[in-house]
Amino acid sequence: MCIRDSPEKLKENTTYVLTVGALAVDSHGNKLGRTQSFPFSTGQTIYTGSIAGRVLNASARGMDIWAYKLDSPEIGMFWMSIPDYITQTDSLGEFQFEYLSYGIYLVVAVEDKNNDQFFTPPSERIALPDTLITIDENAMEYKPLFMIASELDTLKPYLSKVESPDDRKVFIEFSQRMDSSSVFLKSNYKIENLEDSILTVSIVDIYPYSDDKKTIVLECPGLVTGNKYRLTAVNLYSIYEIAADTLVQIFEAGGADTTSPELIKISPKPGRQALPAGFDIKFMFSESCDTNDITQKVFLSDTLKVPVSFKIDWEYPNLLVVKPDFQSGEAYLFSMDESSIFDLTGNPLGDSIMIYEYYTAAEDTFGQVGGQLINYPVDSIIVEAISENGESTITFSSDNGKFMFNKLFPGTYVVRAFCDTDNNGQFSCGKIKPFRFAEHIIFHVDSVTVRARWETDIGVFDFKSSSD
Repeated sequence: MCIRDSPEKLKENTTYVLTVGALAVDSHGNKLGRTQSFPFSTGQTIYTGSIAGRVLNASARGMDIWAYKLDSPEIGMFWMSIPDYITQTDSLGEFQFEYLSYGIYLVVAVEDKNNDQFFTPPSERIALPDTLITIDENAMEYKPLFMIASELDTLKPYLSKVESPDDRKVFIEFSQRMDSSSVFLKSNYKIENLEDSILTVSIVDIYPYSDDKKTIVLECPGLVTGNKYRLTAVNLYSIYEIAADTLVQIFEAGGADTTSPELIKISPKPGRQALPAGFDIKFMFSESCDTNDITQKVFLSDTLKVPVSFKIDWEYPNLLVVKPDFQSGEAYLFSMDESSIFDLTGNPLGDSIMIYEYYTAAEDTFGQVGGQLINYPVDSIIVEAISENGESTITFSSDNGKFMFNKLFPGTYVVRAFCDTDNNGQFSCGKIKPFRFAEHIIFHVDSVTVRARWETDIGVFDFKSSSD
């Protein structure tokens, strides 16, 4: 246990561990670099159980690792208790608990900013494990335990702001990022005219105003300028799966819409940085646009002005997705006539023809990375190669566990694989309340260096831990 009692309060027949964290400094300001543990016992035995692992985040250095010794496999509100064992990650995000007694352990990593040994969401990140760990005479050692720190919250979402900029739109800002399956469902909202109950309000569209889904727009043509309205929202959830209470807010409808729409984001950003062929271009506008004849208002060509074919999709009423037929090793020009793109009340986007450059990388630019998965517990496995700037390339393992990344730019990558238990195509970091484990994830021990025109075999990924 970590020492937090005075010597006269120490328990009999108990192994204690004095831990000096990796961020401890000497009188000259030099950091220790690696956590050091010193055991002693108030009985005849010093226990020798151990748990080792790694937190794989760019800022994982010096994170607190907390181990809670549980009386049973039932996990309650553990964050309300001081952990039984505490250590820290080193410069590589690695950690180890030593001298553990027999028992069941919950191990978490916490970005304990205020050093109070309690998890305080959402300002502090937390990494949840994929399992409880049992230390006994048959399994004295457990490794490796891989975890990823992420933002989680236990608070219910609420309305931060509701306002109507004009007589057809209502902007809603939430306290947290919201779950798409609930926040874009029109049946979850009701708007009532408080000054004339006979005038009903129809919500014809809902779309995001930001990528994080914290701000959305309700398209409600027919609002009466200056009238008071009541918004009621039900059955909404945050991305942390926390249900909101019934949300109610009063607002006043704005005037006529005379404001031009804005192009608030282009993804990927145009420029001379080459990209692998096959990407889509997304244009997010500040409001719904008139989609009629949109293919006549945007143009795509190579640098010789030869037209390039593309398809159009509207992911949301304000999110245009262009799907080009790009080839490798080419330069392209995408142009948009702003004067011919309008919002739903006829306000033009602008008065210019905007031109955006995109470049695709040649095939001989890329390297390949492959490997083999073994002992994976589920069929749905996703493998990711993450570059130094945080960009992720995803591949799915084949039926026999083999995987291959065919188009990676030269550089250094972290390769990881996880069990996509919920089949949503992305790593699920678990849940605090009610508790749910993170998906099982493993990492290649070392960073992988990718070279152009070179295939690298990184060997076997074994999902089986040493204590299984």
